[in-house]
Amino acid sequence: MEKQNKTIKRKRKPKANPRKNKFVFQLDKYEKMEFERQFEISGFSTKADFIRDALSKRGVKIVIHYKSVTNFYIRLTSFHSQFRTIAMGYNQVLSHLFKYFSERNAKLMLAKLEKQTIELIRMQQEIRKATSEFERKMEDTYTEKKIIKMDFLKSKK
Repeated sequence: MEKQNKTIKRKRKPKANPRKNKFVFQLDKYEKMEFERQFEISGFSTKADFIRDALSKRGVKIVIHYKSVTNFYIRLTSFHSQFRTIAMGYNQVLSHLFKYFSERNAKLMLAKLEKQTIELIRMQQEIRKATSEFERKMEDTYTEKKIIKMDFLKSKK
């Protein structure tokens, strides 16, 4: 009899696959308007289902920022700007050599200039070779991590 007098409290039936992880992100007003527009078009009843579907179908593009790559390209750009400066000044140097110096002195200085120019060309070829090797190595790294399809987000219906 005692058992009948006690009220039996029933708990909610536990879900087979509970969703316990929560992610938060912030949008500005334009992103929010675009998000809501796409949500309305999609026909989903909840925004969570819409986000899960969008992530699983489109995948997530992961952008990895390597500081060494940025530094490399900054220095490479400065090299190219220096080469352009040298090329622009090269014609001016030639005209001034023949204008202000005797022919003999101009030819001697021109020979020195030619040696330095050959050295610059050699250096530029080494830079191009190093750049192509670096790009090849980084390409291998980037292709591994470009787009990840998030198949684990597909809801089991």
